[in-house]
Amino acid sequence: MKKTNSTILVSGIKSAMFSFLVCLLSVVFSSVLYSDVPTAEFLRINPSAAASSLGGAYSGYTGSVDSIYVNPAGLVSIDSSQLSTTYIAYLQDIDLAGIAYARPFGKNIFGMSIVYLGVSGIDVIDNAGAHDGTAKASNYAIGISWSREILGLGIGASIKEVHQDYDGSVSDGFACDVGAVYGISDITLGLALQNIGPDIDGQKLPATARLGAVYPLPKIPVKTLLELEKPVYSDFKFKAGAEYEFVEKLCVRAGYEYLKKTGDYSGISAGLGFQTDIKDGFMTDTENNKLRVAIDYAFSYFGELGNSHKISLGMKF
Repeated sequence: MKKTNSTILVSGIKSAMFSFLVCLLSVVFSSVLYSDVPTAEFLRINPSAAASSLGGAYSGYTGSVDSIYVNPAGLVSIDSSQLSTTYIAYLQDIDLAGIAYARPFGKNIFGMSIVYLGVSGIDVIDNAGAHDGTAKASNYAIGISWSREILGLGIGASIKEVHQDYDGSVSDGFACDVGAVYGISDITLGLALQNIGPDIDGQKLPATARLGAVYPLPKIPVKTLLELEKPVYSDFKFKAGAEYEFVEKLCVRAGYEYLKKTGDYSGISAGLGFQTDIKDGFMTDTENNKLRVAIDYAFSYFGELGNSHKISLGMKF
C-alpha cells in the first residue's frame, strides 16, 4: 500500500523533531561540561529492578511506569493505571526506596514518583585525620510527570523537588527531566535529558543525557536494548540489555554497562520478571482481570563495593 501525502508529512515531521532534539542535546552538553563533583548524586540511581537487570538501558523502553525514573516520554503507551514499589538494602549501609504511579487521562499520561536514599555509618574524620564518630544522610526526590503523543512522537517531562540532609546540613532545590520516544519500523528510539536545573547551594546537579533503542528480534520473544549515556561531568557509558520471555508472563533479563574511565561503576546484571492476574483473591490465567501483579528481581555487580539485589513489586489495574 502506498503512503499518502499526509502520512509522509507526519513521518517527516516526527523525524525532523527527533533529529532537532538530538542536535539540541549535543549543543547543550558540549557547552556545559564541568569537572566538579555534582550534588544530589542519588538522582542517578534508578530504583527499578527491571531497568537495573537490563544494565540500565531503559531510555527507549515504553509501556512501563518504571520509565518515569529514566525517560518520562516512555509513559506514553500506558493504557491503564500502574504502580511500582521498591525497597532494598542497596549497598553497604545504604537503604534505597522508590515508588512510582502513572495513569492515563484522555490523551495524556500523568504520574508521580518518590525516590529515597538513606546512608548510615558514615565515618567522620577531623582535621587531624582522627576518627570523629559517624554521620548519616537522608535524601529524597518527589516528582510529578506528564507524557503525551503528538504527531506520533511521544514526549514527556518531569519536575522533582530535591531534598538533602547530610547529618543536619539541609539543602533543597528542584530538577527537571525531559524526553522523547520515536518509533521507526520495529525500532523504538528514546532520548532523555535528566536532572537539569539551577545549582543547589552552589553545586551543580548531575545532569545526564541518554540516547537508547529497543528492538524486538523477529520470530523469537526477545527484546534487545542499547543505550549511550553521557553525564556532563564524566565519560560516556555504553549499556546493553536483553529481555527473553521464555514462557508466558515469565521472562529473564541480562545487561551490561561499560565505562572506560577507571573507578566508576560498571559490570554485569541479570534478573527475572514474573506477572500474574488476580481475580477474587485467586491467581488465574484469564486476560480480562482488572488487577495484574508483577514481581521483578535484579542482581547487579559493583566490584569492590559489593553486589546489589533489588526486588520490585508492581501492579496494573
